[in-house]
Amino acid sequence: MGKHAQSIDSAILERLRRHGPGWVFTPSHFTEQGYSLTQAYYSEGINWALQGKNGSGLYNDYRTSPVPVIGVYRWLPDLQVAFLAEIDQAEALAPFIEIRNFSLSIAVVATLFALLIGLYTATLISRPVAELTRTARQIAAGDLTKQARISRLYEIGLLASAFNTMTLRLRGLIDDLEQRYSELQQAQQTLQASEARSRALINGIPDMIFRITSEGLFLDFKAEPTDLAMPAEEIIGSNLNFSPLPSPVVAELLRLTRLAIETNQLQTYEYELPMPSGLQIYETRVVKSGPNEAIHVVRNITERTQMGKSLRESEERNRLIVESALDAVITMDAAGLITGWNSHAEAIFGWSSQEVIGQLLSTTIIPPQHRKAHRCGLERYLKTGKTVISNKRTEITALHRDEYEFPIELTVTPAKSGQTVIFVAFLRDTTEHKQAEQEKLRLSAIEQELEIAHDIQQSLLPPAKPDWPNLDVVCFSAPAREVGGDLYTYHAFTPDNSSGKYGLVVGDVSGKGMPAALIMAVTLASFQSTVVAQELAPGDLLSTLDKVILPYTDATRQNCAMVYAEIDQDVLRVANAGCITPIVKQSDGSVKWVEAAGLPLGMGLEEDFGYEEATLNVSKGDVIVLTSDGVVEATNTTDELFEFDRLEQVVAAGPTTSAQAMLDHIRAEVNRFIGDMELQDDVTIVVVKV
Repeated sequence: MGKHAQSIDSAILERLRRHGPGWVFTPSHFTEQGYSLTQAYYSEGINWALQGKNGSGLYNDYRTSPVPVIGVYRWLPDLQVAFLAEIDQAEALAPFIEIRNFSLSIAVVATLFALLIGLYTATLISRPVAELTRTARQIAAGDLTKQARISRLYEIGLLASAFNTMTLRLRGLIDDLEQRYSELQQAQQTLQASEARSRALINGIPDMIFRITSEGLFLDFKAEPTDLAMPAEEIIGSNLNFSPLPSPVVAELLRLTRLAIETNQLQTYEYELPMPSGLQIYETRVVKSGPNEAIHVVRNITERTQMGKSLRESEERNRLIVESALDAVITMDAAGLITGWNSHAEAIFGWSSQEVIGQLLSTTIIPPQHRKAHRCGLERYLKTGKTVISNKRTEITALHRDEYEFPIELTVTPAKSGQTVIFVAFLRDTTEHKQAEQEKLRLSAIEQELEIAHDIQQSLLPPAKPDWPNLDVVCFSAPAREVGGDLYTYHAFTPDNSSGKYGLVVGDVSGKGMPAALIMAVTLASFQSTVVAQELAPGDLLSTLDKVILPYTDATRQNCAMVYAEIDQDVLRVANAGCITPIVKQSDGSVKWVEAAGLPLGMGLEEDFGYEEATLNVSKGDVIVLTSDGVVEATNTTDELFEFDRLEQVVAAGPTTSAQAMLDHIRAEVNRFIGDMELQDDVTIVVVKV
């Protein structure tokens, strides 16, 4: 009501300024201290009117030196308003006093005439005055339509005219006040409706809301019942300083309250509170609501904060995944602009992310011949939601920063978020892959050729078991690669084996692979077609073979180690050209090495050194073993060599029931020794049981 009373007073003062000594008062003028209007214009007429009285009278007015006035007052209970009209007694009776003085003067000259004139004049004056008094009483009773009759006497007529003017102005003031009161009622109804809507809105907000003074006094409080440790009614009127909140939180809330009041600006504050359900995070927003008060809106943001933290962690994980991806990851918006570019994309295309973000993808990495298809595909997807290359791998070429094209493998995945469309592309530089495929094809062709070469090489070797009546022979050769340089062969000096004379060879060409295999083939062919036909002694045979293969080995800087064993009835003759000498397990269980030395073939040194022969008598049941150096040089997982001593022990422990049994025993021991290691050299073993 304070603001509305001020509006009414302003209107009353304006009306008084325009219409003269008419006054309107309300009880609030006397209950609201400091209101200057009532202090300035207080009088007994006001007091009577505010007591609910209606009437008129003579009394002193509000001036410092009291002046008698004639006043008419009325109390309107419906409007809760008092009306008052006053005029100075001296002003009202001035004409009468003048006439009285004039009459007394005339009475001195002619008492009778003056008496008659005075009586007549009094009659003329008292009648309009009485009429004016009656009119004033009627107006005071509420009849504002009453008008005083204008007297023929000039002064009384002026008084009546002034009184009528005052009445008309008072009536206008009442009408204006009634209109303003009606407007005030409408404003109050609107305000009440607005307050009701505001209250409903506040009650619908799940946040805690309270209003406090700068000293921390709670003026209002609203919260969910589950959020309160005590009823809201008990909180209102208490002080924030005595709340169970931690003192640092209380101090900061009070500081922000004062700051919001001083600056009239929004203040925010986040803080943590230990609760039975765990640590909770709150956000407080503080806004000024009055000269010395502020409203606090408190919201529990624990879940939001945790979600935000989880989201940030998720985004960081996604960023790290994208950055650590082995593929280039590029994102593009619906306009074809690059929005994402990981570090692998920088490595593949040569552009940094700062250089390409916001640029058209089509002009950055798509070759000119593919740009039209890119634009058409993008437009088709935006119109129909369909695309040809999405979610499948496509091999295509891309454009490097240095303007050369290279092959890539591309996968595009479109994604929608509301109306926003993004495209995520995963690109892999397949240059090395393509080269690897080509190399694989080349190697595959080589492997096929090597398989053919292996088959050819194996076909050059004689069967593993010759059909000799007096000797049990078995041969084994395994190259470390598809083809190798090891060889074995044998020869019966008579087709029907009637002579009982046989020759056996184990050779090992230096090196591995195809070069060694070629020298092996030359050596094997030379032995079978040239040397054997001459029926030379073992030493001479090796000397001749050295000369035959020298042109081949000299060109490739290779050589061939070879041991030749000739069995003639019960005599074993051996010539050795840098190979492993034969080892013999005799029928009595003893083991002997047939010591024969010489340089490898193909070195051209036979004329200087030649090849000596070693002889050993053999008997039935003896087992002769010839091997290449691949056996004694076999290596296990600890880089330990098989060596000669272990070979001797294996042969000594081996079975003599058959050549095959001894061969299987030696191979098993070698395999057991190397374990998971692969053979590093070709292995050839020939076993003969006499």
